[in-house]
Amino acid sequence: MSERPTRSQAPEELKWDVTGIYPNNAAWEEHLVRLNADSLAEYEGRLRESAETLLACLQLRDVLEEQAGRVTFYAHLHQMGDGSDPANLAMVGRASAAHGKITAAASFIEPELLGLPDGQLERYAQEPVLRAYSHQLRALIRRRPHVLSREGEAVLSGLSQILETPFQIYQQIVNADLRCESVADSHGTSHAVSIDRWLFHIAYSSDREFRRRGYASLMAGLRTHQSTLGANLINHVRKQVDLARLRRFGSAAEMLLFPDHLDVAFYRRAVDTLLEEARPVARQLLRLRKRLWGVDRLYPYDLTAPLLDQPEQTSFAEAGDLLRSALEPLGQEYVRVVDTALRERWVDRADNRGRFPLPISTSQYGVHPFIMTTWTDKLSDVMLLSHELGHTVHSILINRNQSIGDSGYGGLVAETASTANEWLCYQYLSAGSDQGKALAAARCLLEVSFANHFSAMLLIERLQQRLFDLVEAGKPVAVETVLALHREIWQDFYGDELVLEEENQMEWALYPHLYFDNCLYPYSYAVAMSASFAITTQIRAEGASAAERWLTALKAGATLPPLAFWRTAGVEMDTDEPLRQAVRFFGGLVEKVSTLLAQDQK
Repeated sequence: MSERPTRSQAPEELKWDVTGIYPNNAAWEEHLVRLNADSLAEYEGRLRESAETLLACLQLRDVLEEQAGRVTFYAHLHQMGDGSDPANLAMVGRASAAHGKITAAASFIEPELLGLPDGQLERYAQEPVLRAYSHQLRALIRRRPHVLSREGEAVLSGLSQILETPFQIYQQIVNADLRCESVADSHGTSHAVSIDRWLFHIAYSSDREFRRRGYASLMAGLRTHQSTLGANLINHVRKQVDLARLRRFGSAAEMLLFPDHLDVAFYRRAVDTLLEEARPVARQLLRLRKRLWGVDRLYPYDLTAPLLDQPEQTSFAEAGDLLRSALEPLGQEYVRVVDTALRERWVDRADNRGRFPLPISTSQYGVHPFIMTTWTDKLSDVMLLSHELGHTVHSILINRNQSIGDSGYGGLVAETASTANEWLCYQYLSAGSDQGKALAAARCLLEVSFANHFSAMLLIERLQQRLFDLVEAGKPVAVETVLALHREIWQDFYGDELVLEEENQMEWALYPHLYFDNCLYPYSYAVAMSASFAITTQIRAEGASAAERWLTALKAGATLPPLAFWRTAGVEMDTDEPLRQAVRFFGGLVEKVSTLLAQDQK
């Protein structure tokens, strides 16, 4: 089928059920128009009065934030389901504007608290009546050097929609404006091409000519938006650099790492170490592909393809059974959430025009999370679903144990929670005597986890790093700079094992992670999967005690920054060794797969 169906044509049972948030758009509209933050004004200028006054103000802010978040979340779910529908875009615009007013109305709180007489904020942080907010108050004290004046914070809050523009432009292009020619597979069947269909269907096909055609179509479609996408990315980088300077940080990286209590040295060392270790493994895997396929040249469209045409077919129902068994070591509470998510349509796997192009778990405090993913009955789909369920259960556990103010967490913590499930699935599938399952599990880790987390995302992070360095040094940066850097970084990583063609230099445009605010997200995957490798190795060796440590960490939310989060789970990540151990495991896995395939072919 060459044309993707519209959202309304997609089967209802494949779409997420958002009626638990609002029964219909009319109920959403009614809540939207009722949103009002005027009541916050009565606390402005009064926060020095007493701890009880501050408590009332913070509680009101949280109620308003949760209400506004609910309205915005519902709108965003509609946009993710179909970003080509103008009505959905209008919903997001209206919700964001209303949410922005709530944020602006509360913007006096932090500057006013920081302007209290010496020692009063510190005393508030120790007040028993403010115990629920003590972590947030201590975090504010830490941020003191980077908070602007009351007027400055109000201006930034009012500009929130404008500051989100790069991500919104990217979404509009890839979800609605991108047009790619349909391509035929070896059987003559025509297939629509889009970012998500490439990444999670065509790229995993064993039909090499189909992959080549699909990749060429996708790159051609992206090249028609090359100038806009490149300029948009550069503007996003400049925005982050300007915000960092405005908030008195030494660099954008320092600002983006600040919430995680990490310094720039940790970040650069992690990226350098992981690229150094992953480079030979990536090339080793490419050489195995060449040997198995009997070819001497490989291209980007070969990077995630099956090593051999041995697809493990798994229906969505079978995936549920597999995941419940694989995640059983984490206990009944964890598995119950997984079961509910699968049974009550928290998962959207409809294949329609305008849908968000990548698998994602999205959450909002006070509402259960939702997952958008793709489904083609492959074992790789199960691994991706396990990953997103890791995010989902993590959010549920936090919401059950933390307040809205302490419910946040950064990319490193988030991706540790998700990639742990990938390791647990691998352990489960490879533990039995079924050599076919063991091979399929090992191949999934290489073809999905290593190819994405330790290759694609690390290369995207290096590109982001180089762009920040150039902008901060005052160097001219243009679209041609992005393309040249992309080629240079890929060439350095894959060497002569991969052929890079001039017309196919738009890989960086496949990933929205470059546009995420408040974090350096792409590198989070490899660092987090290194941590989760160590954590799940302990769970396999120790059982319930290690699982309990892991669940304790998962429930902590914003109260534990990454290093403390990992330490609570039993892993020290302030050295290179966990990073090197995880990548070396993948190197051993390449050898294992090579041996298993050789035995399977006899």
